[in-house]
Amino acid sequence: MIDVSEWSTGRRFFDSALSQQQFLTEYWQKKPLLIRQAFQNFISPISADELAGLTLEKDIESRLISYHDEHWQMRHGPFDDADYQQLPDKNWTILVQDVDKHVPDTASILEPFQFIPNWRCDDLMISYATQGGTVGPHTDSYDVFLLQAEGQRHWQVSDSALYDAEVVEVTSGLLQLQHLTGRGWCLEPGDMLYIPPHYGHYGVALSAGMTFSIGFSAPSYRRLLEEVFDNKKLSSSLNRLYSDPQRQVVYNNHEIEAEAINGIQQQLLSLLSLTEGVIVESIGRVVTETKASLITLATDFHLTASITAEEVTDFLRQGGELFKNPYYRFAWLQDRQAQQYYFFMAGQSYPIPLSCDKRWLEKLASASLWCYQDWQEMRQDPDLATLFMTLLNDGGWYYE
Repeated sequence: MIDVSEWSTGRRFFDSALSQQQFLTEYWQKKPLLIRQAFQNFISPISADELAGLTLEKDIESRLISYHDEHWQMRHGPFDDADYQQLPDKNWTILVQDVDKHVPDTASILEPFQFIPNWRCDDLMISYATQGGTVGPHTDSYDVFLLQAEGQRHWQVSDSALYDAEVVEVTSGLLQLQHLTGRGWCLEPGDMLYIPPHYGHYGVALSAGMTFSIGFSAPSYRRLLEEVFDNKKLSSSLNRLYSDPQRQVVYNNHEIEAEAINGIQQQLLSLLSLTEGVIVESIGRVVTETKASLITLATDFHLTASITAEEVTDFLRQGGELFKNPYYRFAWLQDRQAQQYYFFMAGQSYPIPLSCDKRWLEKLASASLWCYQDWQEMRQDPDLATLFMTLLNDGGWYYE
């Protein structure tokens, strides 16, 4: 079983002089970093033709961006063979989201990044570009590692974060920076560039090739607060009205007086104090939400009928295996105030007593398959067995 306490903060950060913790301390969300030959002798687990094949699928998010005769164009997939036959020899690129989920063989690319929590990892996006292919100068609100998989690509990166930079919509849905200055690098296969949030960056393919983008996102405060206030545990409190039993006579009838403002603020702050336990649960629900673009694909892995623990035992005893739904996100946490664990899957929360062995929660969140021995050991704890059966029947695991 995985024991995260054994992970070493002194472990080396790829082929650099930095440890993983030094990278986090000195560069993470602070400044860009180029790592030459981060992936030595790198061989892409997916070909350009296979990547293009994904863009033909209607449920897979993809884009085609081209620049011709000083005009930008961005189209969303699915595409067909005729679309590709009409393309010129250069100045275009395709981008495919969530390749790590669509093509499991590519998920191993994410393993060296496990020193960053899984709930922060968004996806592996892969782009293929012909010579001159680019999406233009832009910023992202998330951290991204840009691994050059094939070909050469030139990157220009701003010297600082650009929070209020001027942007222009060059074509529908494609925003680009009007101005970008900064340092430039040419990346060869195996080289990787880290870009913090809001740093401007501009990549142009010097030759046909692929770039792997490992993105790390985070929830917005707006989304977290929405989840907090949507929690059923707060519904009665939120429906209460402002009260002012100490009301005083007013002399300016249309003024919202300072006493009322202070009273409303105090009552809101009092309400927020009730959300402490709800916030803990809401964090887990938000960071494990399924992307809208992946919901249909995720439900394809749901069991067609509910299954019992006895049926699971029989199936696994005969050599069967259960596989994790690749489109769902899993996490867990300890709620110290409520004295319990929470397990999360696909935006749903499952409370678990503290008496359970948390190593099983980590394994449930990280393992990609479940066998008879796993099941026999875990089911010794009735609460964990109940959790697993709930996850299974809620679509988190499946069998072929």
